[in-house]
Amino acid sequence: MRRGEFVAEADRRGFDAAGFGGFGRFDFARKGRRPDGREVEVAFSLAFAASPALPETGFFVCQQRFPENFWSPAAQVHPNGALGVAGLTLVCDEPAAATPFLAAFLAAPGRPIEGGVAFAADGTRVECVTSEAYAALYGAAPAGAGLAGASFAVADLEVAQKRLAEAGIVVRRGAGMAIVDAGAAMGVLFAFVEAAPVRSD
Repeated sequence: MRRGEFVAEADRRGFDAAGFGGFGRFDFARKGRRPDGREVEVAFSLAFAASPALPETGFFVCQQRFPENFWSPAAQVHPNGALGVAGLTLVCDEPAAATPFLAAFLAAPGRPIEGGVAFAADGTRVECVTSEAYAALYGAAPAGAGLAGASFAVADLEVAQKRLAEAGIVVRRGAGMAIVDAGAAMGVLFAFVEAAPVRSD
């Protein structure tokens, strides 16, 4: 991508044409600081989308205008051992009603799962499920509709749970997960899951 190309503007127009846009592009910039202390410019452009089936949740895509100044391997290391976002869970009374929007926004087809629909978006699993299916997965009722859960891949689940507990964060174990309930995480449940080992062959 060349610096002058406004991908976010093309996305905004695409959202408008698809019927789930209607929002202006939002641009902002500031000075950032790299791990070595050097000051750099970072700038972003956002294009927003919305679905009547998910009125509690806003959606947007983000274009980084100077990605070489923003992405840094050193800045991607977190003390809790998180390696990346493994999945997102949305709660909706009628997941099928949200499927056309999510399939278009994520550029991924939906497939039926127990209590909802799942999408594979660039290695991240996005689920839209009923509150009952959510409770069966996480062992707790959702705090509300819309974005209700986020899962993060970690290299070692035991180490991640220990670090969270040492920070005073209440953690409970689920099926292969270390869970921070929504009440302690600003309304969205956080689940830490162990990343699959990388094969060497």
